[in-house]
Amino acid sequence: MAHVHLPRVAWDGARALIYAAQDAESFAPAAARLAGALPDEYWDAYMVTRNRIVRPHRPDADAIEAGLWRQRFSELLVLRPDLADVVRGLADGVISDIVALGRRPSMHV
Repeated sequence: MAHVHLPRVAWDGARALIYAAQDAESFAPAAARLAGALPDEYWDAYMVTRNRIVRPHRPDADAIEAGLWRQRFSELLVLRPDLADVVRGLADGVISDIVALGRRPSMHV
C-alpha cells in the first residue's frame, strides 16, 4: 500500500477548486464534482469562495481562499483519512475539466 501524504492531498484539492472558481465555465463542473463527492457543507462553502473570488475585497482573495480550503481539507483528512482518495479524485477531475476547456491551471495559487 502506498503512503498518502495528506497535506499534499489537501493542498492539491484546494488549488484545484480555486483555479476552477475563477470563471463560470470551469466553476460549474467543479461545483458539481464537489457536490457529488463531499457533504453539502463543502458545496455551501464553495459558493462563498466563488463569490469572494469573483467580487474580491482584496487583491489576494484567491490566495486566502486557497489557504482556507487547504485547512478545510486538512481537517477533513485528519478526521477521515479514508477520504484522501475522494479529495485526490476531486482535484484530479477538476484539473482535467479545466484542461479540457483548453486552459492551463496557474501554479501561483
